[in-house]
Amino acid sequence: MAETKEKYPEADIVDYLHIGRETKGEQSIEKFKLWLRGPEREFGVFVDIVFETETEKVLSITFRKTDQ
Repeated sequence: MAETKEKYPEADIVDYLHIGRETKGEQSIEKFKLWLRGPEREFGVFVDIVFETETEKVLSITFRKTDQ
């Protein structure tokens, strides 16, 4: 959530959904959907956090905006 707030500082996070976890070999992906309210509109952001399964070291975080 902190990374999302940093990427979209003008918006407040009003809701979130943990979609689930996928494990592929030595890496896992945690998937979330956050709902943000900005000064002019509301929008969703899908967040994927890729990390090493054993150590939980974060490898990457990706953001995808959506209107739904």
